[in-house]
Amino acid sequence: NDVISKVIRVFDESPNVKVVFGDWLSIDENGKYLELNYAFDFNLDHLIYEGFFLNIQACFWRSEVHDLFSGFDLNLHNTMDYQFFIEIGQKLEETNFKRIHECLACFRRYSGQKTSCDAPRVSGEHLYLAKRYNYENKFSLAGHFLRFCFRFRRLFWYQSRGGWLYTLKKILSSFRLK
Repeated sequence: NDVISKVIRVFDESPNVKVVFGDWLSIDENGKYLELNYAFDFNLDHLIYEGFFLNIQACFWRSEVHDLFSGFDLNLHNTMDYQFFIEIGQKLEETNFKRIHECLACFRRYSGQKTSCDAPRVSGEHLYLAKRYNYENKFSLAGHFLRFCFRFRRLFWYQSRGGWLYTLKKILSSFRLK
């Protein structure tokens, strides 16, 4: 199962594709499998208004994409990958993104990790990025409505990629107490 060869093949066969991404596994601090996470087709509005559906660890891009990126904003602590995807999503077409049906990476989860805590900081960084990238309506009534609509897109992807049991598991996990 050679991930790099598969990604290179996609780039070789699809010159218009600038970013290749796929599914990822969540693992614990000991490398034990926790869950499979399915990626969805790229949609910038979904990313902005509802949230992540791809993982930077399971994402590969051509050097020209990195050249389009202005660089990580040093004011950010938790949302640098979100900044990256928003910026390149604004500069590329959706057809430049290719999701493949392969697990391309693992994401390690452990207690106390930076990405599982500090919700107020993350919210503040989202507001900061909304101002920087001109989508402040994310926090308006219309933005909240769009978030609601994109939740249905998420449910569609959960069901089409993982089936009803996977969808139910994801819905129930969203109600976990923090």
